[in-house]
Amino acid sequence: MERRLRSALKSTFLLLAITLLAIQHCAAQLPKPVSKFTDAEGTVASLAFSPDSQQLLIGGYGQIAIVDVGKKEVSRTIEKLRGDLTALQFSPDGKQILAGVYQAVLLIDAETGETVHTLKHHRGQVTGAAFISENEIASGSDDGTVARWELKDGQWTLAAEQEFDEPVMELAVDAAADQVLLAIGDDTRVTRPGTVAVLDLKSLKVAQEHKIHKSAAIAVAPVPGSPLVLSGAYDEVIIVTDVEQQKQTGIFKGHSRPVNCIAVLPERGLVLSGSGGRYKEKNDLILWELSSGGIIMKVEPHAGKVTAVAVSPDEKWMATGGQDEATILWDLTRLDAAPADQPE
Repeated sequence: MERRLRSALKSTFLLLAITLLAIQHCAAQLPKPVSKFTDAEGTVASLAFSPDSQQLLIGGYGQIAIVDVGKKEVSRTIEKLRGDLTALQFSPDGKQILAGVYQAVLLIDAETGETVHTLKHHRGQVTGAAFISENEIASGSDDGTVARWELKDGQWTLAAEQEFDEPVMELAVDAAADQVLLAIGDDTRVTRPGTVAVLDLKSLKVAQEHKIHKSAAIAVAPVPGSPLVLSGAYDEVIIVTDVEQQKQTGIFKGHSRPVNCIAVLPERGLVLSGSGGRYKEKNDLILWELSSGGIIMKVEPHAGKVTAVAVSPDEKWMATGGQDEATILWDLTRLDAAPADQPE
């Protein structure tokens, strides 16, 4: 009896030791929150890293906070802008900031903070804006309009336009595929289906429309180097669409609230997505594998819905923003940590 008890205890302790090592190994691989910023006025509506991954833009209400990523501190703010900053992006050379606000797209000098161009066409809130190249911009609005702008002789002019019957909730550009991607839907009519639209980059003519969500689509992101497009919606799922085959090839059901934002880590084959809304709690941030749908991390880092996510071009950092007016900077280099030593 005593021998059996000792054997059972030995097995139990060995199992516990292995379990603890496994937990430590997994923890070593998870992204680590390293800084929290509360400089945004109102909900964090947008986030964007600079091309060199050294700066982070935080868009709130009427202002942009600029974070020095290396120092992990806000270096300065650009203020007195109009309303929510619902779209942000650095120009390819990092010298200008593209900002979407109510009824306008702003081009801001990144060094001085001065607005150098104001592009007016949309009648509602600009929900998406992105550089196609140094001389071209695409933008979309919750009034259903989409525009392509060209820089000629120092002036930005409207080069193409398109209009939809429902709000454009987000816009993304896949320049390599000559496509503009849209998440479309009316979030006030939750029973109407949500649509992912694929437009020709130059003409903005509709090439594909996929009415695939049970309610408004509110997030869209291409997977660089592939024909895959990810879309999130009020129906609480992310759907994978192959735009070459023009069909849906996968669905991710890890969220239990509307999926508000999506970012892709193409080199790692990972996806970052944030959710929340309708009800309290379950403001989830999920890091998951695109190939399998396997969840690597699922946490609730914000005291309100997760409203914005961004990944640095070098994939060493990610940022999350929420309705709680906070932005969190995360260290992704832990994902590269060597496996923990195994017991002999």
